[in-house]
Amino acid sequence: MASPSRRYCREMYGTAFIQYYGWYVNQTYLRFGMLPDHTRCLADVTPTEFVDDLSRIKSARADLDLEWKWFRDRDEALRAQLCRDDRSYDADRIDYDENARHQDALRGAQTQRRRVERVLSTKIENIVRQELGFRRVGEGWASETLVFHIVRQLLPDVEILRHFRPPWLNGLELDIYVPSLHLAVEYQGQQHFHAIPAWGGAQALADQQERDARKANLCSGLGIRLVYVDYRDPLTRDFISFRLFGRREHRA
Repeated sequence: MASPSRRYCREMYGTAFIQYYGWYVNQTYLRFGMLPDHTRCLADVTPTEFVDDLSRIKSARADLDLEWKWFRDRDEALRAQLCRDDRSYDADRIDYDENARHQDALRGAQTQRRRVERVLSTKIENIVRQELGFRRVGEGWASETLVFHIVRQLLPDVEILRHFRPPWLNGLELDIYVPSLHLAVEYQGQQHFHAIPAWGGAQALADQQERDARKANLCSGLGIRLVYVDYRDPLTRDFISFRLFGRREHRA
């Protein structure tokens, strides 16, 4: 499978993997006889495991619709009563305890729907990830792996090393290294720029930036061109080609 040259969606609508490979995720749904919105399937094509997942999704959505119906019916009843009485709104007409119970039930139904939908969507995404050589959901390195795949497609006839730890880096690592071109590519996530509490905060950021500076100096001293791609960059073939070679990918 080729890396798409355009995004499937923006950041707010999906992970780094979905942003660029959402097309393949949708194709995989269809390959297994399902619509990507989890509404329909072909019973004679879709594996039983996925049919069962779809059944649970349908049930969870029905439960959620039922809770929303209670709020719609309550609002309609209140509006009708206000119209009949022709007087100002009376807050005493609402049973707040009952309302709170239904709000809790609504939140629970929303959580359950998201949970069962995520079970199936994760299974499908992991199929695509495996086919493309990515780690499974939750195992990390999705963006870095995407950059590696793009570099490999841009340079199909040369040796490309990943997670390269040569002696001259003194224990440091290059995400991607092309020996014949003396070219290294580093993907930098948010932890290279911001103090993230879950990853060690300010001290971890200082340590990371010290390692980054040391790595850059070592590469420069050996005549190795070190190219950076960070979490704000669009991970497309055109962009990576421009970053590496100063030009967009040529297409016949």
